[in-house]
Amino acid sequence: ESAAAQEILKELSDRGELDALRSAARLDYARVDAVKRRVLREAHRHFANASGDRRGAFDAYRAQEDIWLADFALFSALKEHFGWSHAWQEWPQELRKHNPIALAEFAKQNAVEVEFYAYLQWIARQQWEALQTCARNQHVFLMGDLPIYVGGDSADVWARHELFDLEAQGGAPPDYFN
Repeated sequence: ESAAAQEILKELSDRGELDALRSAARLDYARVDAVKRRVLREAHRHFANASGDRRGAFDAYRAQEDIWLADFALFSALKEHFGWSHAWQEWPQELRKHNPIALAEFAKQNAVEVEFYAYLQWIARQQWEALQTCARNQHVFLMGDLPIYVGGDSADVWARHELFDLEAQGGAPPDYFN
């Protein structure tokens, strides 16, 4: 819906970059991530100033999913700020320990970034719902599953670390083969 995002895709397509990424023998994760982020950031930049039905739908989504989305979007913005390769346990203590004043200050200073990550989840939800509808219309029913473990460097653990045994070890017991 963003003309500028569409222009980026057209430019990449005209230069053959999209075909090169799609036909590569091995997936270039870093390059694909860079292309997707560039396009999605431009789409969000365009959307950030929007009003009307789409903005209303996004705001309603954020309100409905606030119980997890607010922490997820803030966590993602913090990861972007400190570097994705740095675990939240390495962040300054006031952010690790969820100090409300420090988090509010970070969220205020990085409001566009926080909204960007909420926007990505909203877009993913819309795509998932469209896929489910399409599949259902073809009499294909999709199932999801629940993870047994969550990653230690995740928004869930960061936001509610008191609910997790961070010292626990998981996996199968030893057998004759290991």
